[in-house]
Amino acid sequence: MNLALAFLHDRGEISDDDYYKWRLSDEESIRRIGFRNFQSPLYGEEEWAAWNVIREVCSREYRVGEHTVSGAQLLLDERGDVVIETGVNLDLVGKIKEVVNGFLDSPKFKLELQGRNRNSWQKDMASYKARNIEPPYQDFDGFMEYLYRHINVGVVVINQDGEIVAYIGGKEFFQGENEEAESVESDEPKIIIDLMNKQATITPSSTVKPIIAYYTMVAANADLETDYLDKPLEYKYVESAGREVWLPRNWFPYDANHFMGRKYSLLEAQVLSVNTIFAGLYSNRAVRNAMLLGLDKIGLEYNKEDAKYWPFGIGASDLPVRPWLGVYNAFLDGYYRQPAFVKRITVDGVPVYERQSDPAKKPVMLFDSKQERENEMYALYEVCNRGTGASMKTEFKYHKNLVSGKTGTAPTGQSALFVSHFNPYRDRQAYRDKNMTMIVAIKTNTGGEKSVGTSTQGPTIIAGRIYDYLFRKELQTMMDEKIEAAKQNNPHFRDNHLYWANVNRYMEYLLNEDFEKKPIFKSIIGVDAYREVLEQILSPSNKIYTGRDDLFAQLVQYYCDQDRVVRMQTPVTRETGEQEGNLDE
Repeated sequence: MNLALAFLHDRGEISDDDYYKWRLSDEESIRRIGFRNFQSPLYGEEEWAAWNVIREVCSREYRVGEHTVSGAQLLLDERGDVVIETGVNLDLVGKIKEVVNGFLDSPKFKLELQGRNRNSWQKDMASYKARNIEPPYQDFDGFMEYLYRHINVGVVVINQDGEIVAYIGGKEFFQGENEEAESVESDEPKIIIDLMNKQATITPSSTVKPIIAYYTMVAANADLETDYLDKPLEYKYVESAGREVWLPRNWFPYDANHFMGRKYSLLEAQVLSVNTIFAGLYSNRAVRNAMLLGLDKIGLEYNKEDAKYWPFGIGASDLPVRPWLGVYNAFLDGYYRQPAFVKRITVDGVPVYERQSDPAKKPVMLFDSKQERENEMYALYEVCNRGTGASMKTEFKYHKNLVSGKTGTAPTGQSALFVSHFNPYRDRQAYRDKNMTMIVAIKTNTGGEKSVGTSTQGPTIIAGRIYDYLFRKELQTMMDEKIEAAKQNNPHFRDNHLYWANVNRYMEYLLNEDFEKKPIFKSIIGVDAYREVLEQILSPSNKIYTGRDDLFAQLVQYYCDQDRVVRMQTPVTRETGEQEGNLDE
């Protein structure tokens, strides 16, 4: 609307008074004219996507008929019906906003923030005073209020083709710190922080480790069972510690089970996220060169000086957010695709831009060694099955073998992230259109000695809630389709409400009950497996839907026994066996 008003004002078709009367300068103006009700601390439902689409459209020129136009001319001057197609799903965007808001408002998160900062807030205050700056708080309660007010959350979801399907860039921050600034009626200027925009960077921290692991297998003749020693690389004075210490340091304390000098397989080093091992692997010239060659191949921007040294190998140097999401997306089939909003633009039905034919968006083979890529995907599953990513199980208990990814927490906890893949179906190749790659990042925009918590306290929780929603939605859709088909094809089933109730009862049992003291859902993985079970329940040949509890019990035992056989045939790793972790990286 503002673009249209500016266009009319420049042409002299509306007066100055009309222009300033109708120009939308803040959310209160939008509320006043009744566009929609903003009840969220996050920006409007589609605003992050809309503005990024406009920026993307304006970043190139287009051939329309016999003439070339800029993106701005296409949007403002071109006569005809200009249609911009994206993959953005506004329903999913709305759900993600709801999840993020619920997480930020939760007492549990606020308590975790208090615990993470109680011993460091005075260091933060001292850092202000050392720069002759008055701290924006006076005590711990004031510190916590200031920290909480400046926490930013971003979420980006892409499909396997690299199309952005959901985008939450962040929130509004007020420049001032007075109480009136919290009111929408305040004239205090606001800053919109887009945590995930095209120029945004973030500290990748431990999410860099799977990339190093892949190139270790490719360039150093290793596999997931190759052992490496947990040993530091240098002895150095660290100001924060006030003494000389061995570096790098691991996030976990050493004890009888985890001690310096212990051997870990490449798989377990990722599951446990052992800093010393990955710093050492990156120090291998062949591994480092192979990795940087791959990053250069896709045009990833990184600090070339930082990349010479081992801290780069534990993710200590900032990288651009969206391309990093594209790197993780490449684990699905090997190809890097630059994440983007716009997939097609037409003018009066005639295409003037198509992403699939844009040379700048052409897929680039990044992980070209199929065996090593598949090995690494297995490791990413294990990270989420029983490693640092398994903390999502409090929100998404059906995550086993449906989520693969890696967590990361920056030094002092100034940012935390989780980059992951998800498909509600176990067979990802058969349901490629359901594949998605997501990054969840939490960050403070104030710097200093402030911690937003760890990846297991924030990003994995948010991701788990999003994935739980998507899984249940896909499961319900599948059930509705199968039950409706049974009604159409089976007169015996069609009009019998008791039979329908039996089906729902059996499915609820599969999702929530135990068999031999083990949750059944751990043996039935993915919507595709639940569909197989439902087809057996609905089959007119065995008529389980009529209330045949005996046959249903046999069906449950069959699936649980099948899972037991698969687990017996799968090698159990030496260090952790079958135990699920709830690690805090």
